[in-house]
Amino acid sequence: MKKQTQIVAKSTTTWPFAEQLTTGSFTGKSTDDLLVRWIDGETTIYPGLTGRGLPGEIKLRPRNSEWKDAAVVAAGAFTANTTANDILVRWSDGHVSLFPGVDANGLHDQIHVTPAG
Repeated sequence: MKKQTQIVAKSTTTWPFAEQLTTGSFTGKSTDDLLVRWIDGETTIYPGLTGRGLPGEIKLRPRNSEWKDAAVVAAGAFTANTTANDILVRWSDGHVSLFPGVDANGLHDQIHVTPAG
C-alpha cells in the first residue's frame, strides 16, 4: 500500500453501521462495484467505484431484510459465467447460499449450497 484515498468523509451516522464490504462486477462499469451489507440487513451496491468519490447507491435488499442474518458475504465468479457477479452468503445458522448473476436489477435466484447446521 502506497497511499490512502478517502472517498467519503468521516461519518458517525452512516459508515459505522456498514457490517461487511466486498466488491464485484455487478453493473458492467469499468471498475468494480462496492457491495455493502449494513447492520440492519439493508444491502447496497455502489456501482463503478473510483477514488473520486462514492457513486449513487443501488439497493439490493431493504432494511430489516433477512440479510441481517448474513454472517459472511463474498463476491466472485462462482458459476460458468466468468464475470465476478455472483454472491456467496454464509448465514448465521450455518447454511450457505449462492446468488448467481447479480446485477443492477438485483438478486435473481438463490441456490442453497449447504443446509443449516
